[in-house]
Parts: sequence; structure tokens; C-alpha cells
Amino acid sequence: LVYMWEVLHHLRDPSRAVREMRRVSRRYVVIFEPNRANVMQLMFGLLNRQERGTLRSSKRYLETLARQAGLELLASDYCGRIPPNKTPAWLLAAMRRLPFRANRVTGISVGIIARKPGAS
Repeated sequence: LVYMWEVLHHLRDPSRAVREMRRVSRRYVVIFEPNRANVMQLMFGLLNRQERGTLRSSKRYLETLARQAGLELLASDYCGRIPPNKTPAWLLAAMRRLPFRANRVTGISVGIIARKPGAS
């Protein structure tokens, strides 16, 4: 398994990174990226120069990167509710108590699971 958590949006050539992930993986590739449809992630991308790559990050974008790298897409979905490292403690406590099901707008991340063709 080759795994990457919120790195692609920092790279000049994300497709090259996904191709390299496929090359070194025996079977599976898992990628998580910020969800630009989430208001907090969108604002973070707009206000923080180092996070601008978030603005291209979507479920369709990640699925396309995986397919262009020659990977077979197994699953893709929205996930997460609490932004890491940026949530104030008082808000974190409140958010943990809320019922939550991630969707296109509420999920802070987009995740995909893919495999190399022929791998089982």
C-alpha cells in the first residue's frame, strides 16, 4: 500500500506523484486531499498561499489523476469533519458531540482507494 495524506495540493505536478505511487505500489494506492467544496477548506486555500492547490482538489480531480496514472478506482468519497491542527480546542469539543455524516459540502477531505490493474 502506498498512502498519501494531503500532499498533492502542494506539488507542481500531482499527476507525476500519482504515477510514482503506482510504480512503487505492489497493489493499492490511497490518497486523501482537501475538499474544495468544504467552506473551511476553500477559505484556507484562498487565504493561504501555500494551500492554493486546494482550489483544484475535488473528487473528480482525484479520480481523474488515478485513472490517468493507470490505476483502477475502487472507491472515492468525502470524509472527515474536523480540520487537523487548526481547530480551536473549544470548537473541537463541540464538534465531537455533533452527529455527522460527510458529504460533498461537509466533508473536509476527499479520499480515493485504487489498485494496480491485475492486483487483487
